[in-house]
Amino acid sequence: WASSLSMKVMDNIQFFVEKVHVRFEDTRSVEGQPFAVGLTLDQLHIESANENWQPSFNSVGESIKHKLITLKNAGIYFNTKQSNSAPMRWRSQQEFCNIMERQVWRDGDKVKYNHQFIVSPISGVMKGEIAANTNLDYQPRMRFSIDIDSIAGSLDHHQYSSIIGVMDNFSLYTKGGSKYAKYRPLKGVNSDPI
Repeated sequence: WASSLSMKVMDNIQFFVEKVHVRFEDTRSVEGQPFAVGLTLDQLHIESANENWQPSFNSVGESIKHKLITLKNAGIYFNTKQSNSAPMRWRSQQEFCNIMERQVWRDGDKVKYNHQFIVSPISGVMKGEIAANTNLDYQPRMRFSIDIDSIAGSLDHHQYSSIIGVMDNFSLYTKGGSKYAKYRPLKGVNSDPI
């Protein structure tokens, strides 16, 4: 009974992620050219489905388990224009959360916040069939189909020069660190001030 219950729970685990926004701002790497890099995701749903691809629970005795993964508006932006790359300002944690949430791309929200996407928001569905019985020679163990609306990417001159500037800064850190590592003190200033 316990194994049947644990198998049913494992077959029906659902995973929902909504309104994700990760942002990195840099005002120092490229002099006079601040930029912001970010990833936005409106929705990611992973759930069990029936044979008609409607979300539902799988029962223990089914020979084929159906999984449905829905991705909605996942994009990567690289803002170099002064209006959308300036460092964000906020007074409270709640205000910060509201600002970040408002910047997540949703269908038809282009006017709300104008990101410079290098990978435009992608939406799609992945349907997976997993066979419980692997003894059948004519049937694959797993079968997936992916349906994506469109994938588009672009990179303008300012974005490219900002990326090159950041890479130059990183190369300075990696080159400079090894050259002068032998002069580094063995103890920190706080532990041995003299």
